[in-house]
Amino acid sequence: MKRFLVLGLILVLFGSCSDDFEEGDSFFHVFNDEVAQAKYMPESVAITSSGYMMLSAKGEWTPHVVWMDASGNLDGSWEAPQGVIHPASGIVSLGGVPHFMCMDQVTLQPILFAAPSAGQVVEIGRLSGGQYPLCFGSDANENPFLVAYERQSRRTMFYQLNASGAVTGIKGFNNLQEIDDLVLAHIKRQKVYPFFAGALPGGGYYFNGLVNYSYSFLFIDQELNQQALYQGTQYKGGVAAALPLGEGWAVHRYLNNEMYFDFPVSVATSGIFTAQNLGGGLKFDWMPGTPVRFESHRLDGKSYLLVGYTGTDAQMHLSVLSSSGQE
Repeated sequence: MKRFLVLGLILVLFGSCSDDFEEGDSFFHVFNDEVAQAKYMPESVAITSSGYMMLSAKGEWTPHVVWMDASGNLDGSWEAPQGVIHPASGIVSLGGVPHFMCMDQVTLQPILFAAPSAGQVVEIGRLSGGQYPLCFGSDANENPFLVAYERQSRRTMFYQLNASGAVTGIKGFNNLQEIDDLVLAHIKRQKVYPFFAGALPGGGYYFNGLVNYSYSFLFIDQELNQQALYQGTQYKGGVAAALPLGEGWAVHRYLNNEMYFDFPVSVATSGIFTAQNLGGGLKFDWMPGTPVRFESHRLDGKSYLLVGYTGTDAQMHLSVLSSSGQE
């Protein structure tokens, strides 16, 4: 049987590091799948009231969710109905309930789902006029936002939303180039571009998207006006992960098969630059073409950066760095 691997150790460290973390809280589980040829590509993991929830793409693009209890035991699963495809990156807690975005296969509209309990998923609403959801997030006050791509106008769109999925603010950022094949390859998990987004502590947002003929990294203010652009090398590379921590940033970028990382690094939040301006050290032991995950956590009153990546040995790795960048 095809096996569905849940890397519990990394999931727990990314989701639950805290002052009360105790030895023995981590786990590793293997779940058998009855479908012999099934393939899963995990998108996001979130903590729930009873354990953990993982959102994946099954096969090319079918949304699939599994729930685990605090010990890593399977607690339920859900697969999207026919006509619902492409789980976008990101699980957002709204009122204590995990929410995520998928897409209508015919209209391409983003669809907001809520998962109030293990095995239960309900549709909340659809984003009228929207297309191709890429990344779903929220600020510290649980105000959600969505990064998406609009095919007809060839723009990356940033939507401010309310808890029902209604649009409260919108801004488009021109790409101007026809890239239908690239977007479809991403949606079908044939050539994945890591998309991420976050809210700045002082207001405004940061995200990456398909902007200005490239895979670019942007800063915008609270009114969604562009403040900074870090342009990628067309679609061959750009900033694939970034996270503010203290006075600096953690930044991962790539160019072709070269993977770069720097922390802590100063990142200008206004101006026009290239992704290469962010520098970073070449990571020979990071596997090209694989996603990198950053999380920040506090332990014993100190801030730490967790870096998850796939090594050239084809194994999952986790590095823990102090705020000064020491491992």
